[in-house]
Amino acid sequence: MELKKVTKSGSSIQAISETLGHSGTGATMAYLNVDIDSLMECSHEVPPVDKSYYTQKGGAFYV
Repeated sequence: MELKKVTKSGSSIQAISETLGHSGTGATMAYLNVDIDSLMECSHEVPPVDKSYYTQKGGAFYV
């Protein structure tokens, strides 16, 4: 659920901040200004990644 919908449902910013573990309401307010449609317009396609990328170096991240 989008944060804007949660606030419109009557939940206070303070309660949302505490639930999300934010340091304060300022951090939560930043998310209220995010416009998903605008973000989608500026996104880039991600090129396919060769499987060898994930197995290089034998690190913990790599399978």
